[in-house]
Amino acid sequence: MFNKNAKANVNQAVSVVRLVYQEMAPYFSAYLNSKIASDLYMRNVVDVARANLSLADVSNISVPLSGIKEIMVIQSIIESHFSNIDHLTQTIDTALQRADLLRQVILKKAFSGKLVPQDSNDLPAPRPGRWFVYALECDDGSIYIGQTQVIEKRWAEHATGKGAEWTKQHPPVKLVHWEEFDSIQAAVKREKELKTGFGRKWLKREYAAGRTRQAGEPASELLKRIQAERETRAPKRRTATGRKRP
Repeated sequence: MFNKNAKANVNQAVSVVRLVYQEMAPYFSAYLNSKIASDLYMRNVVDVARANLSLADVSNISVPLSGIKEIMVIQSIIESHFSNIDHLTQTIDTALQRADLLRQVILKKAFSGKLVPQDSNDLPAPRPGRWFVYALECDDGSIYIGQTQVIEKRWAEHATGKGAEWTKQHPPVKLVHWEEFDSIQAAVKREKELKTGFGRKWLKREYAAGRTRQAGEPASELLKRIQAERETRAPKRRTATGRKRP
């Protein structure tokens, strides 16, 4: 798009579009950069290695027009949308900067030992033929109960929203209890017992009395979670669904 009264340099790969009404330039620019026009260009390219249009192709491009008043209204709408996009982009950039600051604060607390009061090495090491039943305290005060062979791995899955639907909506804040068994059958049986009304009452009583095997989130798992969030940049929204507590 070229103002005939302005100076410009061109070469064999550039064509100049001169408009009689320069105030219509935004409209023409929006159309010539649209997908409709792009598809038209691709049907008329003359070079496979370097896709080019000939001057004849450019001259024959048809641009849908209406009255100049209508075009000015269309331009105003387009410019309004672009303004909204710029505002949203700025808002997103600001939110990402705040998120990065928050992560830095969390990391600082993790490395200074303020995030987890327990020993980060107190999780049982995985061993062949051994199974564990675990209980997680979630952010709403509920207790999630499950069984696994590797508690630390399972904790990381729950902490990143990949372990279960319940912990996806109610993130775990602490591992409050775990028990060890020599078979998956025994672990599943104990898991079912703890999920009963009596089992949950027993667990809450023992937890309140400080008699459960407790552990906090290791800093290594915290770093993995932050790295995963940074790579995805797509935090999932959590909504209440009223599902039955697991």
